[in-house]
Amino acid sequence: MAGIDESVKVENLVMKIKKINTCLAFLILFVSSSLTAEMLTNGSFEDGFTDWRKFAVGGAQATFEIVTDSYDGENAASMHVTYITNPLAQDFAIDRSPKDPGTGKLDFTGKDRLEITFAAKKMLDNGSKIQLTVSEFDADKNWTGTNTNYSFEVPFDANYHLFTVEYNRISSNSVYVNIGFRIIENGLKCTGKYYLDAVSVKEVSTQPVDRRPNIIQIVADDMGWGDTGFFGHNLINTPNIDQLAHSGISFTNFYSSATASSPARVGLMTGQYPAKFRIHETFSDEAANANYGMPDFLTTSVPTVTSLFKSAGYKTGHFGQWYLGQTDNAPAPTAYGIDTYRCKGGFNPIGGKSSWVRDDWQALRENDPNWNDDTFQPYSSELIIDEAINFIEQNKDDFFYLNIWLSDPGAPLNPTLSQLAQYDNLMPVGSTGKNHKGAMKVYYSVVSNMDAQIGRLMNRLTQLGIDGCTLVAFLSDNGPEYICAYNKSSYSSVGSTGPFRGRKSSLYEGGIRTPLIMRWPGHIPAGNVDNTTIFSGLDWLATACKIAEIDVAEEIAQQLDGEDVSAAVLGTPILSREPLMWEIRTPVKGKFIDYSPAMAIRLGQWKLLMNQDGSRVALYDIVEDPAETKNLAEENPDIVETLTDALESWADDNPWTTAPKEGTGAGVEVYPWPKNSYISDITGVEGQRDGKVDLSDLQLLFEQWGDCNDPMLEDCNNPFLEVEGQ
Repeated sequence: MAGIDESVKVENLVMKIKKINTCLAFLILFVSSSLTAEMLTNGSFEDGFTDWRKFAVGGAQATFEIVTDSYDGENAASMHVTYITNPLAQDFAIDRSPKDPGTGKLDFTGKDRLEITFAAKKMLDNGSKIQLTVSEFDADKNWTGTNTNYSFEVPFDANYHLFTVEYNRISSNSVYVNIGFRIIENGLKCTGKYYLDAVSVKEVSTQPVDRRPNIIQIVADDMGWGDTGFFGHNLINTPNIDQLAHSGISFTNFYSSATASSPARVGLMTGQYPAKFRIHETFSDEAANANYGMPDFLTTSVPTVTSLFKSAGYKTGHFGQWYLGQTDNAPAPTAYGIDTYRCKGGFNPIGGKSSWVRDDWQALRENDPNWNDDTFQPYSSELIIDEAINFIEQNKDDFFYLNIWLSDPGAPLNPTLSQLAQYDNLMPVGSTGKNHKGAMKVYYSVVSNMDAQIGRLMNRLTQLGIDGCTLVAFLSDNGPEYICAYNKSSYSSVGSTGPFRGRKSSLYEGGIRTPLIMRWPGHIPAGNVDNTTIFSGLDWLATACKIAEIDVAEEIAQQLDGEDVSAAVLGTPILSREPLMWEIRTPVKGKFIDYSPAMAIRLGQWKLLMNQDGSRVALYDIVEDPAETKNLAEENPDIVETLTDALESWADDNPWTTAPKEGTGAGVEVYPWPKNSYISDITGVEGQRDGKVDLSDLQLLFEQWGDCNDPMLEDCNNPFLEVEGQ
């Protein structure tokens, strides 16, 4: 293998050996004689050259030629692009495509995972990378999906470097697959030159791993149900999250246990309603917490998912947002069973580091020399994922449980220029320069950057050989922010609730229903969508413990409000469950149409909302009316009575010490509707307020003057006499 960097070969070999030791499911992958391996080329581009094609559009000057220089003693392909027009218009690549009759017919039938290997040498010193694209097609060669998650930085050192990825099937209908290569920079096609060789594809076994899984929980902050491509968004690029969905299971009926960050995460950590602990808003300083009638932090006496996993021998980690208490007297994450942590907000570094500081993101900031934001937020996803990857690398040979609680896309947002670049096409019409970003461009770029960091995490799991024995879950804590929260969220308000009404702070579906995607190769059916199971954040503790074969003591199990829904995670929908309930204690924010009542219960197809005083009763068939537009309470009095009794009984047991804030549960009737003011200067007189001055208004005036027949007499109740100048 002439010209290859020896360190790359050694590292690759070590990685494969560790795969065998760590995840038994990959054992047959590296015994080629026992594989049914199909090669796109026979070790070089020359042998299979007729099956490759090049394409270029938008005015690109491009070359694709066989050159003598080679990775493995055979001829390599040179891919060279030089732009002559706007880079955004370019698309040049080489691929082996089943769309060409008679070529590219790599049979994908019955194969869920592929190992793709290639060698690359960089010939032009710039910031470009190689992007591997994998597309799938059905039996009629109709496109069924494309994964562009894989990008590789090739050192400019005159050596070939070997790259290997494990690819997971997108669609169960796929019969053919093709691969291609592009040259990109910051997600866009760009100028570059590379030699490529030794491209091969092999089938990878998907036999279940015979061991307890590692578990990673990724929580996005204030991200809407509809904020990924897989969940229906047609503008945001989320290829990595979408790939999680394609290779795992997605739940469309996943509910947060609250409408705000702190109580939602209390539900995830404890499996119990946050109302039990008097937590209904996001923790703040002592004065604000007292004003809400809340403690300053989650009590350390309650069992948590992390403490249970730690007791079972797992290494536990937590990186990113915390939200379980931020006052000076709040305990560090170690008090909740977390071995290693680094949290936004900071703690004494016992078992972890304090919060991120300026020096932590300077290297990232230098990648955007014209960028002047020297704060944590633009780099938060990179920094949090860096810590998570470091934790995984240190504990890859052990069992580990890991919380990754991202700060994105929660407000405030200020993405870097490179993050914004892929959405330049969304610049507001008529704007000049790049300073007028527009809300869509800002929000979408933050979500896409978060997605890219999740892809980096997933790639590292593959490189370490442990993705097959790691369950990864992605979800959001609640619905997207409304436009004027604390004067900082105008960008975050672009977040999509999909087909639902309501946003963060509201008990309508958009405030509490969020995406949930779970992936565990060989155990969770790939590409499955569960539209039946009602899955709550309260269920996370019991479900994760069941999957990890951790016995929950009876005295702890009796405290839980959540249920074990592991059967649904593994592919069998759950048809019924105990009701889910919510209560808010502060007014809903946002548009008046999102002003929900203060309590809600979901049981089967029905969802009932009402206030603590019994007002604003609304009953919706959520299956038939997910947007909550048709109140069926009058037509279904028996259902209303049953759900009301259950909801009020639950609410009465909540240990609140203060009353709900004024305006809690108020609806559209509190909107400051415009009023007639044509007689506002006449003290004590009210007309019809119908927008017209007519005889009926005069009749009202005389009636208010009483028995006096002469309105100019001083002893009459004459309002005109009270007006100066009349």
